Amino acid sequence: MQYTPIRSYRLYDVARFAPMAVMAAGATVAGSAVSAMGTIAGGNAAADAGIRSQQAYEFKAKQEQMAAQEARAVAQRQALEEDRKATLLLSKLQAYGAADGGNAGDVGILNLAGNIAGRAKYDGLFKLYQGENRARGLDDSAMASRMTGEAAFAEGQAKKQASKLSALGTVIGGFGSAFSQFNGGQK
Repeated sequence: MQYTPIRSYRLYDVARFAPMAVMAAGATVAGSAVSAMGTIAGGNAAADAGIRSQQAYEFKAKQEQMAAQEARAVAQRQALEEDRKATLLLSKLQAYGAADGGNAGDVGILNLAGNIAGRAKYDGLFKLYQGENRARGLDDSAMASRMTGEAAFAEGQAKKQASKLSALGTVIGGFGSAFSQFNGGQK
């Protein structure tokens, strides 16, 4: 077996004898660096898009919550209107009863008044139920919008982190290729 001494080369020596290998290795490293910067920029753009999506979903959630409050308020106004109508109807009933010569304590008038009051109460409560039901649906939709926004934000952050790891891999791979090209020029 023949002993081969290990040669020590300086960059100057290699560049003097293999300028193309040095240039190719340098181009490989530079290309890897540019590719890595592009990957990181893409990750940053994904993170920014995630933030903008989250902001849009938060705005949508606030609009839905405002609509829910409005639904409750409208339902309350409708219930109050039902009560007002019932009060007017009961007043008319008493006036008609008195005009016909009866009195407010007449059994027929009391039964009719009870039916009107009961129906008015039922209608008012039903209006409140409808408004609350609509409001809860809007509140649920607002919660879903917020969750979707948070997911978009998290996805953007994950893509940003993945782009950094990918960029690191690109740079390491570029240095490996450059090293292979550089060593290939020394043989």
